[in-house]
Amino acid sequence: MGDALGEQSAESEGMTSEPVTPPRSRGRSRNALFLSIFFLELGAAMTAVALPLILIDQYGLTASSGLAFAARMIPGMLLGPVAGDAVARYDPRRVAVVSALGSAIVIALMPWTTALWQIQLLSLLVGIGHMFGGPARLALRPLVLKEGEELAGNGVLVTVERLPVFVGPPLAGVLVTTAGFHVAFLAEAVACLAAAVLVLLVPASPVGSILRPQSSSTPDGPQRRDGKLVAAARHLRRAYATGIRGMTAAVTRDRFLLGLTLTGFTYVAAVAMGRMFLLRLATESFSEHSSSVYGYLLGSMAVGAVVGGVLVGRLTRLHSGLLYILGNTVEAVLWVALVHVPSATTALLLLFLAGITESVATAVFFAEAQRRLPAQLAGHYYAALIPLTDAFSLVGAVAGASLAAATLLGASLTIGALIALPVLLTAPWYLRRDGTRHGHLETDGGTHAQR
Repeated sequence: MGDALGEQSAESEGMTSEPVTPPRSRGRSRNALFLSIFFLELGAAMTAVALPLILIDQYGLTASSGLAFAARMIPGMLLGPVAGDAVARYDPRRVAVVSALGSAIVIALMPWTTALWQIQLLSLLVGIGHMFGGPARLALRPLVLKEGEELAGNGVLVTVERLPVFVGPPLAGVLVTTAGFHVAFLAEAVACLAAAVLVLLVPASPVGSILRPQSSSTPDGPQRRDGKLVAAARHLRRAYATGIRGMTAAVTRDRFLLGLTLTGFTYVAAVAMGRMFLLRLATESFSEHSSSVYGYLLGSMAVGAVVGGVLVGRLTRLHSGLLYILGNTVEAVLWVALVHVPSATTALLLLFLAGITESVATAVFFAEAQRRLPAQLAGHYYAALIPLTDAFSLVGAVAGASLAAATLLGASLTIGALIALPVLLTAPWYLRRDGTRHGHLETDGGTHAQR
């Protein structure tokens, strides 16, 4: 499938992978995209606080309430390839705008619900919006970041994504406390609307026009007589096959990208496990202020991630593979050291440093994925990546809760091993110079044009 898409792209006369955009216009588009991501993540961070608060306030803490909160993750885990198919076939900008507008409407309806099943349904719809919006915005990065800006630009992206992590929750809490749920959810909806408007300032992508089918007709007529339900099932099956093939085609051609993908899975499992570890650490080691300390620990890492996103732009002369190895290895050591800290202050410092290293490694991940992904496979890759990372995160959270309850030392060692060992085992893949650049990938058979 990947080869077929590449050939289709190459055969499209007059089409280029990136429109020729003046530097000033490109800068405005880049700022618009990053601000759009900021507002989208801000709304998501606020929802992550306001949604459980309204559930506890109206229905109490029950398994059904937990299902309502977790329902946001279900669409991405089950239907991620559908989003990849949409991003690959249509303008990612249009997909991003429609998903943000839909999310704004759904979020604004949350406080008007009268039954738990209604919140569960709306939460599911929020997850569908995120399922489409995330891959679409990531697929737009090559249109606003020129060659040579990948690392610095994605460092800013990491900062933009991390800022809402500690801005959104307290903002949602203040709004709920002072103005009520209606105002809080309305503010989240406004953030989604702002994200939709800002995406319109990003240039349209040529990829969708290349891949969009010319006609829906078939040899048997405009639509085969299988019925709409069968046709929808066939399309869903094709979307899954296309997404899996697209991701496989991307990573099997490039060991650097393959290594990033595999180590990304183990990393998100470690981070989910780390949250459970920090909760137990705050309770056992800093029991006098356990609840507040846990929030501070998470916030300290978020602040470090913001700082790291700013600093990574100054590291562009260093080999990106070396940065990725060092970032993950140092972070693993910091997690293991947490179990031996004498005070909460020391733990806050270590997590601040861990946030910096995590941010650097994440910026390398996004930058190298942008360099190495064929434009026609980017949507499929991210739509397949996101549900898989959600699944690993879920496994990490469940395993981390059990392990942290049994032994803090064992949990910290496991977290460190999940972060560092996969990276160290695949280290040669990041250090070799394989000739991979923006539009070309050198293989045994020559240079294959990707865009």
